[in-house]
Amino acid sequence: MSIKIIVAAHKKYWMPTDPVYLPVHVGAEGKASIGYTPDNTGDNISSKNPHFCELTGLYWAWKNLDADYLGLVHYRRYFTRKEVHNIEAKKDQILTEKEWQQLLAEHPVILKKNGSSSWLSIPSSCRTSGNTTSKRTVPIIIMPTIGKVWM
Repeated sequence: MSIKIIVAAHKKYWMPTDPVYLPVHVGAEGKASIGYTPDNTGDNISSKNPHFCELTGLYWAWKNLDADYLGLVHYRRYFTRKEVHNIEAKKDQILTEKEWQQLLAEHPVILKKNGSSSWLSIPSSCRTSGNTTSKRTVPIIIMPTIGKVWM
């Protein structure tokens, strides 16, 4: 089973080294490169990033990557074995490709546990209130790649 979890980022930051994770520069359209795979290649909606936030990266992955399972995490928020708040401690708790394979063999879709910052409701990636946009992003979802989605 092939799994690819994109790590949505808009700036340079520490990234996991496990090959299951792919750092993606979301909202790359019209911006200088930050050294990650940009979401403005192939079939993409990168220019809509101000309205769809990290979902432009997920759309890019769906249309341009070949994987049985696709996932999305934010560059500072990952699915972890246990809840941790310190980035250095978190680095040792991030799930590996082997752990993802074991989980997905039992569960076809993995979501963040509601009310927890550890793994296992899909939260709002963007909330708009008046003229300001507040971003609150957490690990969202990993699910089987499907052929057709109506948007």
